[in-house]
Amino acid sequence: MAQKAVDARGSRTKAALQRAFKSLLQSKPYESIAVDEICKAANVGRSTFYTHFRSKDDLKRSGLEALRRQLVARQKAGRSRGSPPMSFTIDLFAHARDHLDHYRTLVGGRGGTVVLRKLKDTVTDLVRAELAAAYSPKASGVTEREAAVQFIMGAFMALLTWWLDRGATMSVARIDELFQRFVQDGISSLQH
Repeated sequence: MAQKAVDARGSRTKAALQRAFKSLLQSKPYESIAVDEICKAANVGRSTFYTHFRSKDDLKRSGLEALRRQLVARQKAGRSRGSPPMSFTIDLFAHARDHLDHYRTLVGGRGGTVVLRKLKDTVTDLVRAELAAAYSPKASGVTEREAAVQFIMGAFMALLTWWLDRGATMSVARIDELFQRFVQDGISSLQH
């Protein structure tokens, strides 16, 4: 029982730090936000912050890790429903649109680098899992499949940043439909 209380308190503290960080990102560039400011906004001490996170980069990555877990769960559910490969991308586009204000404060700086690296890793893992589940190993060689993973991830990231740089004015459904249409021909070539 005591362990559950400690776990719940830790979860609340992490959530408070995430909220404080997101709130600060609304008004300040990532680079100018200090750990002390995050702690003050979350009403926690520095030692508590460092109990949970190594740095503000780690705090940012942890928020993206929650997104990753959510996407993996949706991907598995989609597969069990027979959804087409890469259907997880609509959730990523929606998340990006919902966090457009954060994108604007992060772009071009260290925070953007942290986010893009974690997002690229997440998309790479999701695409790799999609291709492994959708196509037999005999359908294409390991090198060809990994090249397809990198191609799809790169195409997704390029389209995502292009869309966000233009204010995400095109609907989530439309940008995802474009991505799906562009990538499906490449995916179908793995079956040959």
